[in-house]
Amino acid sequence: MRKLFLIPLIFLFTACGNLQSKKQLDVIREGLGRTTNYLSGSNELISWKLENRLWDPITKEKITMWSPVINSIRHAIVPVLNSIDSLSVVTPASKLLSTRKETRDFFNQLFQCKTSLFATLDSIPGFLPEGARKKVEEHIAQLKVETPFLQGLDPASSTDAIEKWYADWTDIHFNKSSSQFFYSMLAKIRNDLLMTENGLLTYCEINTAGGRSSYEVSSDEIMAMVDRETIRDGDTATLKISTFPFNTRLLQLTVDGRPVRAPDDNGVVRHGFIAKGKPGKYYFSIKVICLTPGGSRFEKSERAAYFIEP
Repeated sequence: MRKLFLIPLIFLFTACGNLQSKKQLDVIREGLGRTTNYLSGSNELISWKLENRLWDPITKEKITMWSPVINSIRHAIVPVLNSIDSLSVVTPASKLLSTRKETRDFFNQLFQCKTSLFATLDSIPGFLPEGARKKVEEHIAQLKVETPFLQGLDPASSTDAIEKWYADWTDIHFNKSSSQFFYSMLAKIRNDLLMTENGLLTYCEINTAGGRSSYEVSSDEIMAMVDRETIRDGDTATLKISTFPFNTRLLQLTVDGRPVRAPDDNGVVRHGFIAKGKPGKYYFSIKVICLTPGGSRFEKSERAAYFIEP
């Protein structure tokens, strides 16, 4: 499974134990703010796409099955984002988390959020076909390791391990910090949570698309889907083809019997087309021919559906 979490765009640091100047911290906060806006917009777009899939006859069944997961993710994250936003507008910073209890209460809210997110991930295999569960469990294990939010903290750890992690986290984020550094750390926590939301929603998006879900595709198969499941006659759309057989050399790729361009650096083929036809469901027929390391030919076929609406 490809990595789903965005690489952090801003790195906070101190030099030799000395806090950066106010001007430098202001620049960092501005950068964090731009990252926040980007992530928030991206998450809203994914959420909008997921909601629209309820009205698409091709994706309705899958999105209905995954909706409890999507709702649980949002339910866990939104209250924490609201709390961080509330803390970020209070001045002076010395009034915030000024006691051990306040700091602990804030951490407990973050910890409960991560616990809820992990529980939601653990619930996914339960509603999937038995044959898909092993692969999904592998996906979930990878998602947990890569989660940026409170990274490195496993809610299932022992009490001693959690307390040690909390002590280190508190010392790094809030111990004897200047106001500017305090607000920057809040922004970093917010962005870590937004990146986590982005990765989890993207995983839901992948598995509710019109093509086959990630857990339905083995290492010797291909994935193909149209970037817009529902389009109108005359609209331009793109067919995306990826996940070619591992350790093979692509000899030929055809769509409806016609050769198409080679994959890009990410191993994805993008085939643009103009939808033509009466309202209804249509399919592309994709065929891949590869050469294995042993010299034998490997062939696979797949279909990608799209729907022309009235």
